[in-house]
Amino acid sequence: MLKIGEIAKKSGVSVRSLRHYDEIGLLKPSSHSETGYRLYTKADILRLQQIVSLKQMKFPLEKIQSMLKGDHVSLQHILQLQQQFLAEQLAQQQALIRRINQLLARLKAEDEISLELIYQTMENIKMLEKYYTPEQLENLQNRPFHQDEAAGQHYSDAWDEIFTELGKLQSKGVKASDPKTKPFALKAKALIAEFTGGDKGIEQGLQKMYEQEGGGQMLRNHGLDVTNEQYDYYEAVLHAHVPSAQ
Repeated sequence: MLKIGEIAKKSGVSVRSLRHYDEIGLLKPSSHSETGYRLYTKADILRLQQIVSLKQMKFPLEKIQSMLKGDHVSLQHILQLQQQFLAEQLAQQQALIRRINQLLARLKAEDEISLELIYQTMENIKMLEKYYTPEQLENLQNRPFHQDEAAGQHYSDAWDEIFTELGKLQSKGVKASDPKTKPFALKAKALIAEFTGGDKGIEQGLQKMYEQEGGGQMLRNHGLDVTNEQYDYYEAVLHAHVPSAQ
């Protein structure tokens, strides 16, 4: 059996935390020495491993205590949960590294480092991680418009053409439901399908992001000169001709 100081040194869990776990009944040592020192057995250490794993997964102590009550959750199950948690974290970090590498590549291509580009990139990273899972971000990263510069420019130009032509029609007073706007609605639908790749999760994330962040602002973040009024007209065009795209 090990004393509390030895457990703290070997596990990295502070003596203060171990004492607190004892006080709240989360991890009580199996016995005490004649002088009153807490003594921990192998079973106690295994329980401590469960606590450490669950704490890393951001479970509060009250929840951990409930989960471990009566040994309803095994160490194996907790380690499997932790393995999944760490794998997801790793995927997020790898995706972030790739996006930072893209930023570095763009910065190297500039004669002077643009702070605006850095700010925009940081904002985009946070926004993407808010609405897409690591797996969805991986899928998006593998799309042709992200892998090939020419394909990316073609994709961007296609959206620019849609809003330019719809802007002309809007300025002439053409209603969103007019047949003249339908070709641009169909083209937009095709571009959205190219972006989502048939992934319903990505489609839902995209829709949620545009609803919560504002479609016009999102397009401006991507370099398109689109006003909120133009975006509202574009949405009305989609609803009129391809409501399933929304």
